[in-house]
Amino acid sequence: MSTNLIVWSFFAVAACATANKGDIDALKPTLDVFHGQMRWKNFGQMPQQLLPERRAAFIKASQQREDDKNLVVTDYQLEECKVTPNDQKVAVCISKISWYRLPSATEKTATVATTLKWQGGMWFVDRQSDGPFAEEASTDKGTLPRPRVSRSSASSPRPSSSRAGQRPFTFTFTKLL
Repeated sequence: MSTNLIVWSFFAVAACATANKGDIDALKPTLDVFHGQMRWKNFGQMPQQLLPERRAAFIKASQQREDDKNLVVTDYQLEECKVTPNDQKVAVCISKISWYRLPSATEKTATVATTLKWQGGMWFVDRQSDGPFAEEASTDKGTLPRPRVSRSSASSPRPSSSRAGQRPFTFTFTKLL
C-alpha cells in the first residue's frame, strides 16, 4: 500500500512541476497566428494575442492610425525563439517583418524581437522591439535585447509571400533574465 502511495505521489509531483512550464509546442503556432492576423489585416483579432494589460492601448492606437485602411504588412518570417530554460514562461522570438503605412509607399523591413509570456495555459505577446506595432505592444522601451541585424531597408511596396530559402525555425534554451 505504501509503495503505491509513493508511486502516485511521485507522478503527482512530476505532473505539477511540468504543468507550470510554458508549452513550447504552442509557441510557434501562437506567433504564426499573431503574424498572420497582422499580414491579413485581422486587426480586430490581434488584441486577443496580447497580454490583457496591453490590449486597450493597442486598440486605441490602431484605430487612431486607421490601420485597417493604412497599414499593409507585406511579409513576415519567424526565425527563432529563445525560451527561459528553468520555467519556460518567457520567450523572445526573432522575426523579420516588412510593411508600409499609407500614404507612404516606402516599405520598411525590421528585425523584431517579440517577447511572449506564458499565462493561464497560453502564450501572449508582451512587447515588441520594433515593427508596425512596437509602440502599443510595449510600454517599457529599452528592456528587450536589440537584434544585431540592420533596422530597416526601403524598397517599393510589393506583396511577398515566397518562403523559398527560408531558414528552419529553431528553439534555443538560454538564460534571458
